[in-house]
Amino acid sequence: MRGLVWLRILHWLLLVLHWDGVLPLLVWSLPGMLQGVFPGRRGVIEFSAVVFPIAVFVLRYRVGLRVIAGNACGGAVRRLQRGVFFVGIFVRVLVDAVVMLSCLMPAAGGVWDEMLIPLGIYVAAMLVAMYPGEIRRVV
Repeated sequence: MRGLVWLRILHWLLLVLHWDGVLPLLVWSLPGMLQGVFPGRRGVIEFSAVVFPIAVFVLRYRVGLRVIAGNACGGAVRRLQRGVFFVGIFVRVLVDAVVMLSCLMPAAGGVWDEMLIPLGIYVAAMLVAMYPGEIRRVV
């Protein structure tokens, strides 16, 4: 039983790392790729900083609600998880847009300093929202 608990915790953390670690890095690397493909076309990056965070929001929302619906938590906890999840992905949209636009901002080197608190809120929200619940022993 203990091995199963650790496996479930590992799965939970990998799920959060996958959706809330790898996906943001892909979104944040997009402006650099677009600058290479469309040099000097500021509008392309501005447009993508609006469209892509919203598209990722919709994708993450759908997947997250499916994960919450399939966890082993009670109804009240799932409602809390959905609320925390929505707040977290809303914060994420704002962070994504700012980070994507930072390549166009003069002296935007400090943008990461300002993003640490919102990113911390986002990660904490995702850890709560994606909590899989306890495994109940059937006797």
